[in-house]
Amino acid sequence: MKSSSTIVYGITSSPFGTVVIGLIDGKLAKLSFVDNAGKAVSEIRKTWPKFDLIRDDKKVSSFAKKIFTKSKAKKSIPFVIHGTPFQMNVWKAMMSIPFGKTKSYKEVAKAIGSPNAVRAVGSACGKNPIGMLIPCHRVLASDGSLGGFGWGLKRKQEMLDWEQK
Repeated sequence: MKSSSTIVYGITSSPFGTVVIGLIDGKLAKLSFVDNAGKAVSEIRKTWPKFDLIRDDKKVSSFAKKIFTKSKAKKSIPFVIHGTPFQMNVWKAMMSIPFGKTKSYKEVAKAIGSPNAVRAVGSACGKNPIGMLIPCHRVLASDGSLGGFGWGLKRKQEMLDWEQK
């Protein structure tokens, strides 16, 4: 079945600040925490330059409620992502980290069969197109410190704390 060439996107709130969400055929394709919504929208345009964008904050807000819940239902959220084979392996490994748990970048590297690719795992985390659903916030440095996080270490800690409550 051919997918549409339209991305429905919107800007809404989350427990961790403002998010921009992009949907293709009702599947999550982008979730970015933003301080500047225009930047996130331009990322959507850059990733899918031939797609038309339609803004629908109401639809996106409804979708966000499914994502930002502590329910196990998140596993049923449909998504579509694009990345290199290595990135896809890293993202799949991150999705296997249970809610409320963490792993180190090194543990993720070992899990994908590339134990020396710790920095590359960190880079793949930084290119994660759908925050929360691909839980890059659950990946920490080997010493237990937060490591890095493209949306800010304060937000990463808030996300980890939220999952512990």
